[in-house]
Amino acid sequence: MLTKVLIMAMIFLGPASLGTPSSVPKEVVGESGDQPYIAIEKFVPGFAGMYLEGMYLEGTSVIHIMLQEPTDEALEQARILVLGSILGNDVQYRGATAVAHRADYSYSELAKWKDIATAQMGAHNSHSVGIGQKENRLLLGLDKESLAPGKVIDDLVQRGVPKEAILIFEDSGVQTLPIIEDPPYALYALLIVALLGLGLVGWAIQRKVSRSLQRGRERTS
Repeated sequence: MLTKVLIMAMIFLGPASLGTPSSVPKEVVGESGDQPYIAIEKFVPGFAGMYLEGMYLEGTSVIHIMLQEPTDEALEQARILVLGSILGNDVQYRGATAVAHRADYSYSELAKWKDIATAQMGAHNSHSVGIGQKENRLLLGLDKESLAPGKVIDDLVQRGVPKEAILIFEDSGVQTLPIIEDPPYALYALLIVALLGLGLVGWAIQRKVSRSLQRGRERTS
């Protein structure tokens, strides 16, 4: 009942109406990172995140919402809370279509496992740890030279992370920059010499022609 009242208040009064400590955790409208997602889960059990698709100007905006129990009621509740908090009530998403997808894990579970993996980044030589909301998995970016992925997974499983919840991808952690080769100075030097040579030849020819013309004028005078 409380959830329905809060959602109706959000519809008529806007997201700020849910910002009071007595009505909803401040994380829903005032924080960043994982907190807004975890707070929404308190009102929509089984909420597991969201991702966007499409273009507002083309009228194809879609809010994909991950739910462990994707009922119509849960989808609508999650849509309103996502719009009013995570998306900042952005006008371009107010008319967006909301689509529910079944999730294996809730957002709070993924966030807890992310904290465990983050604490072991040094031991695992991992370059990145995150939550793949579309994949509904814990994402680990490992370098080719890092500890074997199997050992990383085994270590996390021993710490309480389900093996099926882990998704590993290659991440060197180094931004590849384009290789800039040294300019061909030798070729430049040859071109300069050739141009100078042509200039000297042209100057000599011009001088010879000028002398011939001068002699011709002297003879006619």
